[in-house]
Amino acid sequence: MLMSNSSSKSEIIRSTILELLTPRLSRSRFRRNGVDASTQLLEVGLIDSKDLLDIILEVEERCAVEFDAERIDFESGLTLGSLISAFATS
Repeated sequence: MLMSNSSSKSEIIRSTILELLTPRLSRSRFRRNGVDASTQLLEVGLIDSKDLLDIILEVEERCAVEFDAERIDFESGLTLGSLISAFATS
């Protein structure tokens, strides 16, 4: 089954974020597979605001995408899924 370009780009972004989270995951109760789209990254302590900025900059550079903060509702929390969707893929 072929993936659309935006689906494959989203998967690359997801993989990149998980790779960047790996050192933090090894020090936490989460394993790489234990983080899903609804995991509250800030709330559970996987990242802090500096980590978030580092992740945004690294994903932009590695994946050639642009972060759009308006795509995230920070009031409801920062999840892996919302972080992935905040990168423009078109």
